[in-house]
Amino acid sequence: MPVNLVIVSHSPTLAAGVVELAGQMAPGISLTPVGGTDDGRLGTSFDRVYDAVAAATEDGCEVAVLTDLGSATMVAESVVECLHTSHAVAIAEGPLVEGAVAGAVAAHSGASLRQVIDAVAGALTSMEKVDTSQTAPMPPARESAPATPRQQHASCELVLQNDVGLHARPAAALSRLASHFNAEIRVNDALASSVLSLMALGLGQGDTMSVSATGEDASAAIEAISALVERDFAPADS
Repeated sequence: MPVNLVIVSHSPTLAAGVVELAGQMAPGISLTPVGGTDDGRLGTSFDRVYDAVAAATEDGCEVAVLTDLGSATMVAESVVECLHTSHAVAIAEGPLVEGAVAGAVAAHSGASLRQVIDAVAGALTSMEKVDTSQTAPMPPARESAPATPRQQHASCELVLQNDVGLHARPAAALSRLASHFNAEIRVNDALASSVLSLMALGLGQGDTMSVSATGEDASAAIEAISALVERDFAPADS
């Protein structure tokens, strides 16, 4: 079952907003906001965080806890130490908003708790724009034995026709789709498995995506991504 996320903030409004945003990017993933003190002031409450995390671990679920500031992290760490299910809970260190988006999309893709934690931690660097100006030239092609299925390569170029290009929900849809294939998939040299890397490309309507895939499912991945772009990132059954 997918990893659940608990968002701990000093502000109830901030916690709820992060959950709303991440939920749009990863529909169906359990995201629980915990913000403010017991009496509604800015701050954190051990009891409220404990109850939220304990509830999120029900049915054997694993939980990643994201926090906004140092004291929230200290409260969350104390909660984890007190839980009987502490082995299934981990503090995810990273930027709250970007990390929640990256972690939720990873969880939606079936990532393990460790992989969700890594996605949160890598959120900042994932937002850095890909610099292709320093790319080393490809060596001359050499004759070699035919590629095995695991070495298959496929590519295509796709023009974005949707209104917002490769931003927010379209990027999340592409990232979720890419995770289903046994292949390394790149879009303009950014890893398609990272929703934040895709958004950092800044591709808008009319821009061209250069998509490449290497691996056992390379051809199937390119076919599926082409279909996704052709239907303007709408669900296949819509």
